[in-house]
Amino acid sequence: MKGRMMKRAILILSSVLLYVSSSWAATGGDVLRAPLSARIVAMGGAYAAVVKDIQALACNPAGLMHIQNMQVTLMHNIGIIDDTEYLAWGGPIKAGGSLGAGVLYRHLPDIDNTGDEDSALAVSDMVVIIGYARAFRADPNASANLGAGLNLKWLRSILGEYTATTMAVDFGVWWRPNAFKDFQLGLALQNLGGSLKYLEAEEALPLNFKLGTAYHLLKATPHQLTMTADVNIPRETEWLRAGVGAEYWFNNLIALRLGYQYQNESLASVVQGGVGVRYAAGNINIQLDYAFKPVVFSSETFDSEHFLSLTIGF
Repeated sequence: MKGRMMKRAILILSSVLLYVSSSWAATGGDVLRAPLSARIVAMGGAYAAVVKDIQALACNPAGLMHIQNMQVTLMHNIGIIDDTEYLAWGGPIKAGGSLGAGVLYRHLPDIDNTGDEDSALAVSDMVVIIGYARAFRADPNASANLGAGLNLKWLRSILGEYTATTMAVDFGVWWRPNAFKDFQLGLALQNLGGSLKYLEAEEALPLNFKLGTAYHLLKATPHQLTMTADVNIPRETEWLRAGVGAEYWFNNLIALRLGYQYQNESLASVVQGGVGVRYAAGNINIQLDYAFKPVVFSSETFDSEHFLSLTIGF
């Protein structure tokens, strides 16, 4: 009896994993690929080198080194299958460097067990991130042009009555050459850690190496234009991804963004974009960002995802 129950549980879990992976919103380790900022999405995911705010937790922890004040950010993603909520905080600390922390929660629709007496399975994921970064200065009076950062991640995935947890780390480096101050480079190794195990079903984390570049093409007030590009080399070669992005700011108040994200499967390669606005009131800075991303299922069928982020600095 116990053996039959075990086989049944494994069959259910395998069916769940197959279902969600075919629905463009896989559970478990795939949540670590989830975008955590509308600004990042609008720029095609190409953000590893340009990052200088709390969004560094999402793509390159070394970017935390640039934070000069306290920041809080919230993001809401209306997905095709899932809904994602994200909250993060960060700021400089007295011991030196900057610290950040974030919580991501993703909920998927319950999965019905067709033809089975068991109740529907609840599916959700949670990720807790703690990051630290520090700049390295040869001259204390000079602006930092080199820094490194580290993220610690705790991941919990729930499939019905079964729960899997694991830990992972990210390492990141940010560099701006002294000879080319408009050029920036970002490197990150993401999701280095264990795996998620539900009974006998085991899922590896999406280990990824990210290389990003950014170039400030225009910095003539009131205009600013930055071009970015990222290449991702994942553990799974079929998930090879690259992105390019452009961000234009007018008077540091209104931003227009455009990006293109490439994946091995041509239908997954899309043009995406968005807008942003900033408002300053005394020592408080508020930035609201929106992004739109098409999701193509076939040459005749597509849908879209919408991302909204709010960042407050004080």
